[in-house]
Amino acid sequence: MDTTPRARASACCDIFIDSEDMTRKGYLSEFELMILLALMHLGEEAYGMPISHEIEERCGREVALGSVYAALDRL
Repeated sequence: MDTTPRARASACCDIFIDSEDMTRKGYLSEFELMILLALMHLGEEAYGMPISHEIEERCGREVALGSVYAALDRL
């Protein structure tokens, strides 16, 4: 089983677009895609801390709250 960060993100983020193609072209980073997916899942409860916890729970990746806010600002 592939345990690289990209493989974990792909396994935990079930989306309908080719995220690898989008990150390769430089449109969105892998982390920004995870942020967007967390936003879609959380809906009106999508604030910094819940977004951070959502990514941590679903992807098994530790997320600094500051990185969430930085990504939201970029988006």
